[in-house]
Amino acid sequence: MAAAAAAVRRAEELVEREMGGRDASHDAAHALRVRDLALSLAAELGLSSPDRLLIVELAALLHDIGDYKYTRDNAEDMSIVEKFLEEMGLEEFQREEIVAIIKGMGFKNEVSKKSIIEPTLEFAIVQDADRLDAIGAIGIARCFTYGGSKNHTLHDPKILPRVNLSKEKYMFKEEKQTSINHFHEKLFKLKDMMKTETPISSDALTITCCLHPVQLLSLHHRIMPGKREQRKGTSSWRTLWLNSMKSGVAGLEVDQPGYGLWAGGLWHWRIA
Repeated sequence: MAAAAAAVRRAEELVEREMGGRDASHDAAHALRVRDLALSLAAELGLSSPDRLLIVELAALLHDIGDYKYTRDNAEDMSIVEKFLEEMGLEEFQREEIVAIIKGMGFKNEVSKKSIIEPTLEFAIVQDADRLDAIGAIGIARCFTYGGSKNHTLHDPKILPRVNLSKEKYMFKEEKQTSINHFHEKLFKLKDMMKTETPISSDALTITCCLHPVQLLSLHHRIMPGKREQRKGTSSWRTLWLNSMKSGVAGLEVDQPGYGLWAGGLWHWRIA
């Protein structure tokens, strides 16, 4: 247990060091949120083996160190992860599974087909946790944060969402794209790509990618007490996340002229 705790602390330090300078869409805080969500999913699914939980926690923490969007040499960044795992003295099966999860969990690997590997429970948990952080209010904020950091156009009606994407086409960094198109090309699809069945993922998917700006405003006001409680240490991230997501959907009008309207899984841009 002491060795596992030490490995987790060192992983957190590595994440802060390698991801600390990134924009807030894929920074160290994102990795920590994914870790927390992954452990919550694991608990809901009854995963209790310390060895397997360590796989989940370390894979979640380290999953974006070699993110192609921020690196010129993915293999070099993966070698940082592999070297770290060896230094921590993990069992070979743990090292292999963590690396397999990190290499295989990205949306790019499923953009045109199913997962490139047969997912283990640990794989499914970490991947779903990452995708939960890409949907709802947090996901919307992350999308526009990333687009702003890369100087992407917010919306251009002349640039249509790409269809029938290949992995290579999806990963091509030089093609001009808009932040709005990312919803069509990826974010709206995630709800049908989840691999776990838990109260967390089910609650999230009842409202994911459907939040109208008016709903977001109401949601913002409703979760403020929860945020204050969290600052006092009385509310966990999981509880805050679930309560805020649940509170933002009931009794709100959807169609409001003059706003961007979420409807039928599509973003309809309307001008009053």
